[in-house]
Amino acid sequence: MMKVVIIGSGNVAEATAIALKKCNLTPIQICARNRVNGSTLADKIGCSYTEDFTNIADADIYIISVSDDAIAQISSQLNIGNAIVLHTAGSVDMQSLSKHKNFGILYPLQTFTKGRYVEFKEIPILIEANSTKTLEVIKGVAEKLTDKVIEADINYRSKLHLAAVFACNFSNHMYAIAEKLLERDDIPFDILKPLIKETTNKVLDSKSPLDIQTGPAIRDDFKTKAKHCEMLTDKIIKRNIYVTLSQNIWEISKKTSQK
Repeated sequence: MMKVVIIGSGNVAEATAIALKKCNLTPIQICARNRVNGSTLADKIGCSYTEDFTNIADADIYIISVSDDAIAQISSQLNIGNAIVLHTAGSVDMQSLSKHKNFGILYPLQTFTKGRYVEFKEIPILIEANSTKTLEVIKGVAEKLTDKVIEADINYRSKLHLAAVFACNFSNHMYAIAEKLLERDDIPFDILKPLIKETTNKVLDSKSPLDIQTGPAIRDDFKTKAKHCEMLTDKIIKRNIYVTLSQNIWEISKKTSQK
């Protein structure tokens, strides 16, 4: 049985550890600097915990799942012989792990939140390795987690990660802005959830998001846009976001219609 150690205790580390357990590759140890999160995760999946890198367990694969800027530092602290070292980041080159003989990438393209279960079978996992032999091992692990395994270099992953930030992180921030705008008048955010749900469903059902764009920007409804901007006079940043997005929607819609 292949032995896996998870390094980290954040959202991605938790989701990966739980997914590995579900496909009978339960990590033998969680190694994390955050003692509370690390020990809690270890208890959840039923393995040992350590915060001491000199006490890390012997394993076949070490999965570094920490913040992007900590990956190289964590990698430099590991002395694990011929074992495979992976990280789970989308925009970090695998050369950050080049200290090791065998290294690569296991990047699950999904948003993760602690305590919220995500079905890995539906998640694309992007992989890369420094050798054909190592790639085959990583691919074997990834295929236990999902049916959607994609070999991808840093250029491909970085472009995908950028697009994912727009599709996920920025979209969620728009919801947060909407919530703040409603809070002023004690209007519950829940009233928008059916709208958000239908918008998401339309995107999933359509060939392109461009085909389903609606709203005053695509209609170039000047009066409505002017009224909205007036309502945002005391909120300069939000007003600038509104103007920039509206202009971009209009320009893209014109380019699309001219094709």
